[in-house]
Amino acid sequence: NTLHFAAPQFCSKYAEDITALLDQRTEQVFNDPSLPALPSTATEMKVFAAKEALKADCAQVTARRAAYMTNKSAIRDVVLGQCNEGMMSKLEEDSDWASRKMELLYVLNTAQAACS
Repeated sequence: NTLHFAAPQFCSKYAEDITALLDQRTEQVFNDPSLPALPSTATEMKVFAAKEALKADCAQVTARRAAYMTNKSAIRDVVLGQCNEGMMSKLEEDSDWASRKMELLYVLNTAQAACS
């Protein structure tokens, strides 16, 4: 898959999330982190440290989600940029094109079907 190898140069950060999407052809899921279970005897300092770690984890998940959306858009633009007029006409013939042309997986699957 050429896009798999090209993805890092078109992605802002976390290119591995896009390469996983391209390999698996499924949207990646970024689960919200949660505060670890602390024993009732945990000191105030340990609780504070756990909350700070949770904040950092939440910030990282938020950054990954934002980069994922930006990267999907960039890769979609690369795919569409490689299409000539004839291919674009084939893509636009799909009944869902107008409403789904911004979705990377839809564009990839529709382009692959148009080439078959």
